[in-house]
Amino acid sequence: MGDVHTTLMADLNELLRKWTTRYGVTPNLVQISGDSLTLQGYVVTYSQLNEVRELAERHGQRTAVRALDDPTTPPPLGYFVPLQHPLCVWKTPDFAKMTTQVVSGDMPMRGLTTVEASNNATLVQCDDLTLGWVPTDALTGSVETPTSPRHLQKDELIVSDPPTEELWNAVGPFMGIPYVLGGKSESGIDCSGLISRVFRKTFGVVLPRHSTDQMRCGVRVSMNDVRSGDLVFARLRQNDIAHVALVLQPPGLGLKYVHASQTRGKVVCEDAREFFQDYRFMAARRLWKPKNS
Repeated sequence: MGDVHTTLMADLNELLRKWTTRYGVTPNLVQISGDSLTLQGYVVTYSQLNEVRELAERHGQRTAVRALDDPTTPPPLGYFVPLQHPLCVWKTPDFAKMTTQVVSGDMPMRGLTTVEASNNATLVQCDDLTLGWVPTDALTGSVETPTSPRHLQKDELIVSDPPTEELWNAVGPFMGIPYVLGGKSESGIDCSGLISRVFRKTFGVVLPRHSTDQMRCGVRVSMNDVRSGDLVFARLRQNDIAHVALVLQPPGLGLKYVHASQTRGKVVCEDAREFFQDYRFMAARRLWKPKNS
């Protein structure tokens, strides 16, 4: 048992160091000795939970660990809303890099844990399941449990008539808004934030926050089969950063690519030739299907 415990602890400590760097908080994991060792306590994310399970299985041990970001369980600290919108959500508790924003119309955030430091940060989970840190004094007191938002599930398609007009109306107010990495508001927005806002307003569905996760939604279509309402994913030629654009075909015009452009510095509408000057095609996804299909 001693050798097993030593090697298990060495591997676990390596995971803890990695997680502390990534999430800014050390998960609370303890080891209980019985007939065999059992890891119990909590981790922050479901992906961490899988890592713990794989670690325990590799060492022939058991786990009784839960993930704080499991949206099917009550959040440890309750639900919170910002004192004002937009509220910046940060990747780490030192508020060094923004990961997203909470805007008017978003559901209350799940409060997961706090860090009692000079900045007094709270780890929250937004209604699109994004994790991040916010100043504790930027939140109201705990609010009642909200209605769960509708998340678009893997392989699920939105049933809709061809949505060009609705999407065009939803994206119109964002045209010309400055590009801001992590932004999701009218004062600054990034590519995936724009897609999230437009699809929520048009269809009432919550998409994943980041483009690499949005690329798992819907069904794949070929570049030659792209139609109005589809999403095109690409990589910026100059630095290989992933990007997403909404394809629309306004009346009397050809296909247009609407996106929050890092190179243009704002939300723009351009044709394929202009778009692919800066980006390399990765994939295209369709998130909707006609009502009569």
